[in-house]
Amino acid sequence: MGLSGRRCTIMSVQETLEEIDNKLDEVDALVMSMPLQDSVKRDLVKHIYTMYAELEEAVELRPADFN
Repeated sequence: MGLSGRRCTIMSVQETLEEIDNKLDEVDALVMSMPLQDSVKRDLVKHIYTMYAELEEAVELRPADFN
């Protein structure tokens, strides 16, 4: 089920962020299970959470009315 078609309210934005965070935790675990150098794994995971932090910041800066 895609999230992009959902019309978001303040509460559903928080729920969507929570869902994204949970999915990124899964991606983190999958990356860490890969047969890669630990430094590469850490770098990849860092990018994942940097993207999430940027998403949170964008949500905080968005206009209250997103029509």
